[in-house]
Amino acid sequence: MKEELSFNTKEECWSCGVQAAKVAANEKESCTKWKQMKKEELHKLQQNEKMGELHQSTVAAKCRKLSCTEVAELPRDQACCRAAKGPSMLQSCQRTQQFQELEPETIKALQDNVPFYAIGPIFPSGFTKSIVATNLWSESDCTQWLDAKPHGSVLYVSFGSYAHVTKRDLVEMANGILLSKVNFLWVIRPDVVSSDDVDPLPAGFKEEVSDRGMIITWCCQTTVLSHPAIGGFLTHCGWNSILESTWCQVPLLCYPLLTDQFTNRKLVVDDWKIGVNLSNTKIITQKEVLDNIDHLMGENLGNEFRIRIKEVKKILENALTSTGSSENNLERFIKKLEEKLKAKKIKEKKLLHPSNFGF
Repeated sequence: MKEELSFNTKEECWSCGVQAAKVAANEKESCTKWKQMKKEELHKLQQNEKMGELHQSTVAAKCRKLSCTEVAELPRDQACCRAAKGPSMLQSCQRTQQFQELEPETIKALQDNVPFYAIGPIFPSGFTKSIVATNLWSESDCTQWLDAKPHGSVLYVSFGSYAHVTKRDLVEMANGILLSKVNFLWVIRPDVVSSDDVDPLPAGFKEEVSDRGMIITWCCQTTVLSHPAIGGFLTHCGWNSILESTWCQVPLLCYPLLTDQFTNRKLVVDDWKIGVNLSNTKIITQKEVLDNIDHLMGENLGNEFRIRIKEVKKILENALTSTGSSENNLERFIKKLEEKLKAKKIKEKKLLHPSNFGF
């Protein structure tokens, strides 16, 4: 313990200028500077412990009073129950933007191996009505354009802030959208294909769709998805996009590009049945794009998706009630947090006992 508190027997004692390795036990006791150094260090550690206790108890108390939707608004230093964030001592306890009812088998498999708490979906209160920008990019206001479109008639297309699309696939998608005659709002980042190709759409495309399409570089996604004119979402299947679209009851047209997006696609299409694949093969064709847009936005299969996504939305809402799975899991997580804090406090008190400092 002494060595851990900055006194190393292999280094020179910086208080006395004596080689620590040569200092006998009785000589240490008579070294007043060394003893004063240890007293000051002990006092400092005890003060830190008191501050730590105050902070930890405050965080736990605040967490106990929060609903799942409010947890997301905690500052980073208090985010002990935010998804995928928390104190280092809780790294073995996983909290995620998942929900028990829609992924029971996966969550059970995880819980069999590690403490795992599904507390999603985590949305700030009133997030679909927020006027605060969620990033530093300039956002286009699409409200007036959407207001002029019939209910559920617009296909929203966006591939997030990071993912890239090949030029060939983007051209096939553009041609499929052109043939579909559907109204659409397409977010095309300048680097969605490459930073060297800032205008990757086919020549003449913008002119041909000017009466039914709006092409922008960025927008507030939740504002768009919550607009009644939106009837479908062509997405890269980022998890946030899926949760937001589900909450806004907008069926999905899935085009995963990397990492977890392929698993997310399976949940949407195969398990929850609230969307359809953009393509069922590795090679996208405009014909397949056209057919699947028609499926998603049409009355027959499209209505089935719309009915089903309402049911899934209800499951999300139920998970967030006072007796729902997410609230219960959050309470369990906070209880686990308090147990770990208590164990940590007992351990630190033992380590901070004066007998460990040679007094």
